[in-house]
Amino acid sequence: MGWQECTSDRAKRCAREEDDGYNQCTEERDQGYNECTQSRDEGYKKCCDWAPCSWFCKAWVWISNVVCVVWTWISNVVCVVWTWISQIVCVVWVYVTAVICLIPGIGKYITDFLDAVVRIGLAAIGSAIRGILDFVSHPIASIGTIVSIFQGCPSVRANDITPLHIIAHHGAPLDLPENTIQSCERALELGANALEVDLCMTADEKLILWHDWDPDELISITRQIELAQTDNAFKPHVPPLGNEWRKPTMELTLEQFREHFSYEDQRDAVVKVKWEIDHGAIDLTIPTLDEFFAAAQQWPKLKAVYIDVKMPATAALRYAGSMADQIHALITNVRGLPFGVAIMVPDSLTLQVMQARAQEKKYALAFTWDVEFPPGLILNPSKYSAIDHATSSKFHNSIASVGAPVATLFPWKMYRRTIEYDVQRWNQVNSDPATYNAGVKIESLIAWTINDTDDMYCLAKMGVSGIITDKIADLASVAASVGRN
Repeated sequence: MGWQECTSDRAKRCAREEDDGYNQCTEERDQGYNECTQSRDEGYKKCCDWAPCSWFCKAWVWISNVVCVVWTWISNVVCVVWTWISQIVCVVWVYVTAVICLIPGIGKYITDFLDAVVRIGLAAIGSAIRGILDFVSHPIASIGTIVSIFQGCPSVRANDITPLHIIAHHGAPLDLPENTIQSCERALELGANALEVDLCMTADEKLILWHDWDPDELISITRQIELAQTDNAFKPHVPPLGNEWRKPTMELTLEQFREHFSYEDQRDAVVKVKWEIDHGAIDLTIPTLDEFFAAAQQWPKLKAVYIDVKMPATAALRYAGSMADQIHALITNVRGLPFGVAIMVPDSLTLQVMQARAQEKKYALAFTWDVEFPPGLILNPSKYSAIDHATSSKFHNSIASVGAPVATLFPWKMYRRTIEYDVQRWNQVNSDPATYNAGVKIESLIAWTINDTDDMYCLAKMGVSGIITDKIADLASVAASVGRN
């Protein structure tokens, strides 16, 4: 790698993250102002009608609103300043570590990994700062969150509880290679009635079922060397460091990708032999989305497919529209598609581009802004509400989804608290969609990835629409136990 690639090209990512940070600050500021306005309006409605009671009540509501607006402004300033500091740290880090990047062969991979670690560290610090601000601006909610740590499953229930979507996470990865057709068939045999698959794009714009857009991203590397400590039977098999074919999916044609990327069997010899005797050979083929759809039409148990789009913001403006076009074409080319399709997008820019294309072309595609928790301290988990993201003025989606945190303090307790808030908001939004979501009803609330049986039971009782899991048989059992099979 040259000096430019090791410095200015890496610094461009810092600039993109700075833009994302400022956008997040703006979104949080606007949300805060909206909360102030909503609280003020509700406060006025609750005031008594007779004087002087009404005078004091309205004065208190007005003062509370002023305090709320001022504090929202202060929080926004802190957010912007921290984003600016993070940008400086990021750029300084790029130039300090440039000498490592210049090491022939492996320098790029080392700095890519270290860059990701630094980003996670900065995100954790930012999360702690937001936690402190949340505690000051929402003291009652924050105290409620702390108290909830010592409580059990919330008693809140969704108004409309339907049969549970038992959503297989990448198929049946505990038995077979993830995201393969054979793995998805196995998931349905184990009791799933819905599937969640990952979607990437190749250089010739073929849509493939594959998890890792870039093999050098931190998450990708942890999956390759099994730092995540999963129970998956197979792990991604990718070209080694320094190999010319170790590239993001967008830099390889479908033929090249299939030739150099696959899955590596992690099972012991006895399990391998027993599986082949009972089930036959394992197919490692990485399918395209159209191959998957062709197979899925033959699965009568399948009720829904959740497509998790792995496209990063850097590729969104150029390729997200094409991805929306292809998904729409595949769906409409099948007459009487026997299952529903939902598109899960964690990156907001990618979602904006895909949804804008869908609106422009009048595609009937269902999207969800897939919410993920940052690492660190969270005292106001409702900030990561799936319903609030779904009802955002940018999207007005009909599906909401939120993932369980991994590197957050008290992850399950924070997640449970978020779902409790989401179920309450879900009931509120659907009671008057015109007021709360531009007339769009929230059809589904999806939780992921849940592998603990007690957690499954709690979420199923609260009334979430679907749960994504690796433990398919366990979730099917839980669904039956609560009468949602």
